[in-house]
Amino acid sequence: TQFDPSSPYFDPRATRENPRWYTVEVEFLEAWPLVPLAELKACFPQDHPLVKKGNRLSVMPVPPEVAERLIARKGCR
Repeated sequence: TQFDPSSPYFDPRATRENPRWYTVEVEFLEAWPLVPLAELKACFPQDHPLVKKGNRLSVMPVPPEVAERLIARKGCR
């Protein structure tokens, strides 16, 4: 870590009170099947970021209500 001098990520300017960076531990839970774009377009308005044309980030924030809808696929078929 940034606090451990033997770590390749050590940062001498980092302190516990003022860290230089933060990390988040993530864990793979399950693979999902692909959701076709046509299905997303049937579920969301045209101006929704999930179906809107244009540049997209590979990872984008998804509000909880949209995530729940995708998980349950409510009214999407």
